[in-house]
Amino acid sequence: MHWEKINDSWIVPFVFVALLLICGVAVLTRGLIPIDETRYVGVAWEMWSQHNFLVPHLNGKVYAHKPPLLFWLICLGWWVTGVNEWWPRVVPGLFSIGALVLTAVIGRTLWPERA
Repeated sequence: MHWEKINDSWIVPFVFVALLLICGVAVLTRGLIPIDETRYVGVAWEMWSQHNFLVPHLNGKVYAHKPPLLFWLICLGWWVTGVNEWWPRVVPGLFSIGALVLTAVIGRTLWPERA
């Protein structure tokens, strides 16, 4: 099979739209998954409620297990949209889309001869 002759320019937009639909359905049909998502939202909530955005806390104790970028992004989203339950579930989906875009860019950089 000659890969050069196959027009696969539809694959990336199709996967992008499919990922958006899957993330949208996941946000609309489920709540926060216990243990991980509820913990991360709890840390972000303590940052938000105490206005302490430098050091993350969970139940009043320093939470240094994870880097604070996720908690900052959740608080940033709450600042823009108001405190809600759907924004913390959207953030990982946005990172998935970003990873897809970066993978396409890396692929085009490594193999520029392919369409």
